[in-house]
Amino acid sequence: DLLHAEAQDVLRLDDGRVRVVALVDGHVRASGGGESVRLDAGDFCLLPATMTGGTLAADYGASFLLVETGA
Repeated sequence: DLLHAEAQDVLRLDDGRVRVVALVDGHVRASGGGESVRLDAGDFCLLPATMTGGTLAADYGASFLLVETGA
């Protein structure tokens, strides 16, 4: 899915799914399992199914692709 943040927002992720995040524009912070990484346009991030407490914090105007297993 292509997501576009119309405001600064946090997306909480259910546990148990593999996800790939690809930043198209803006900035997103991917966090979970005690780790955190800032993603900029052109960056990719793999979020493993074993990660717990996952979140994606998107800045206003950020656009990103979010691919989930089982979705």
